[in-house]
Amino acid sequence: VVNQLAKSHNLSLYQKACKQSLISLVGQNIRQSQKILNTILERTARFDITTLYYPANEHTLCVLLPESSAKPLLCDLHHCFFGLAPSIPIIILGYGNIGHTFVQLLKDKQTNIESLIHQSISLWAIASSKKQQINPQGLLPETIHLQAGNDLSKTFNSLHGKEAVIIDLTACDTLAKSYPEWADSGWHIISANKVAAANTKLAKTTQKIIDQNNRLWLKNTTVGAALPVQSSIRKITETGEKIKRVSGIFSGSLSWLLTNYQGQNFTDWVKQAKDQGYSEPDPRDDLSGQDVYRKALILAQEAGFNPQDIHFKPLLPQSFLSGSMADFWSQEDAIDQHIHELWQAAQADDKKLCYLAEITAEAIHISLQALPSCHPAAQIQPSDNVFVVESQNYSQNPLVIQGPGAGREVTAAGVLNDLLDVLK
Repeated sequence: VVNQLAKSHNLSLYQKACKQSLISLVGQNIRQSQKILNTILERTARFDITTLYYPANEHTLCVLLPESSAKPLLCDLHHCFFGLAPSIPIIILGYGNIGHTFVQLLKDKQTNIESLIHQSISLWAIASSKKQQINPQGLLPETIHLQAGNDLSKTFNSLHGKEAVIIDLTACDTLAKSYPEWADSGWHIISANKVAAANTKLAKTTQKIIDQNNRLWLKNTTVGAALPVQSSIRKITETGEKIKRVSGIFSGSLSWLLTNYQGQNFTDWVKQAKDQGYSEPDPRDDLSGQDVYRKALILAQEAGFNPQDIHFKPLLPQSFLSGSMADFWSQEDAIDQHIHELWQAAQADDKKLCYLAEITAEAIHISLQALPSCHPAAQIQPSDNVFVVESQNYSQNPLVIQGPGAGREVTAAGVLNDLLDVLK
């Protein structure tokens, strides 16, 4: 009946939409400019708009959208037409040692970064395990103040199907399991978290979806911090050349501990490593060798290996690593005595303690060894990693990659390198 009444009076019916805002772009013959139209279409595609409205004149173009998205879109368009277009949305998960350092690096280098990528940094959210800071306008905030109660899931839902980048700076198993879902949402992923990359099934699933959606999963800081280890192996294998072996010292944390240790209380150095960001949030991940083992699995995947013969010995006996953190620290004296005895025995033979790893197509070997002082692995600086890559061309003279492999600054720099690759 309503439709018939409308037709008899030459009326048009429109669906009523509540809580909507209207953004109007006004300019001389604005709709005749292909560049302006392309910009508007590209930027509005990043938001859930209701409709584009073309008034009768050629000088106006209107966007109707939910009022909750009006300010972010207005800010976005203002930057596009009067400054630098905002980058794709960036979400940072993890605000510990590395997270703090990474955000500060973004702020310190903002001008250089934005000049390099010809975009402004669009940081939509920062989150720790319990607190978050949501930036609805996507600007890099002057101050970081995480609060409980903000709903990050709303931000995730608003970005579903749109291009964005998630930066995982945690060591969280639960987040790692979300990688396929993130990839399916059409997002890029940058990982400092080793869990997903070290899980062969999870890594393959994630990478398959990432490739299908023409996105990137960059995880260079999962091994060697900012050292170009994975990228170097990838470039070698992409030419059809086969890797024969990858060996060396894969843990900057254990390198820092064992190089600095000169007979003092070992657990005092462990506390310093944690406080200064040289170790994992739970230092037992390093002392158990699990961190090195994960890195070995990641490099094995990069090299195209599927090793089944695993020889893995932790730095400390399992009896020291079981239970809670309180249980671990209650055994300080016994741990100090254990390491001191190993160190004394090595010193007596003019050797140094090093935690070595070796990967081939068939096997993984990881253990604490006493090496002659003249051995290259025994001559490194504290926190250094050494990766020795042997292949068909790098056989008699292997490729050696050495440098800082731990620390919040170098890891944050490596994450920034990955982010720049995505934004470019």
